[in-house]
Amino acid sequence: MIELPPGVQVIRMGMKNRHVGSHDLNMESSRSHSLMTLHCTATPTDEAAWDYGTTRFGKICFVDLAGSERLKDSKSEGVMLRETANINKSLFALGK
Repeated sequence: MIELPPGVQVIRMGMKNRHVGSHDLNMESSRSHSLMTLHCTATPTDEAAWDYGTTRFGKICFVDLAGSERLKDSKSEGVMLRETANINKSLFALGK
């Protein structure tokens, strides 16, 4: 079996925890937001490089937001109705 890189393992673990649901507009609607931050460090090892020995740091953020949905068109009821309302509220807050 092939060993997956740690980043891919983390993504797979997140996908297992991903919550989806279906309604009239979408058969597999994402019901949750996902965030992953990748921290990177790099130190040039070529002695001829102008920045040899200087460690640089970076950060990449991956964001997967649950989509906003029109409550009337999705015909959501019960738990799905509350989830849709909460998703729309959180997207509105993020937009602000």
